[in-house]
Amino acid sequence: LSSTVEVLRQDGKTGLYPSVKDFFIEEINPNMEFILSGKGESPYQEREQWTDGCNLVALKPGVALTYDRNPKTEEAFEDAGYRVVWARDLLKAFDDGIILPEEVKNTIITMPSNELSRARGGSHCMTCPIERAEL
Repeated sequence: LSSTVEVLRQDGKTGLYPSVKDFFIEEINPNMEFILSGKGESPYQEREQWTDGCNLVALKPGVALTYDRNPKTEEAFEDAGYRVVWARDLLKAFDDGIILPEEVKNTIITMPSNELSRARGGSHCMTCPIERAEL
């Protein structure tokens, strides 16, 4: 989060921010909360960034899909109030009628990654855009 960000505005003016975090808070959402890879602790932060701990697919607000190999990042999500669940367990809960997909909230869904990650890239890297209505 320490990279400098320069914003080039349509009116020709620029804005300079000392970090990505400052940019997001000032330009996007002053209430934004950050969940750090590896809980922000070295060496976990670096290791889990490399193993795609921050590479998630947002399925809907508060629900995302990611790899199952970043335990410290999973702890960070749990500390922030998210439930972390294996994809196969969630699918079984759907099949058993325990929960409906539309009832899933504040959940990080983890999927096996031992083969998928060999070529590098996380779950978000394997997606392609779809057409959808504007919100």
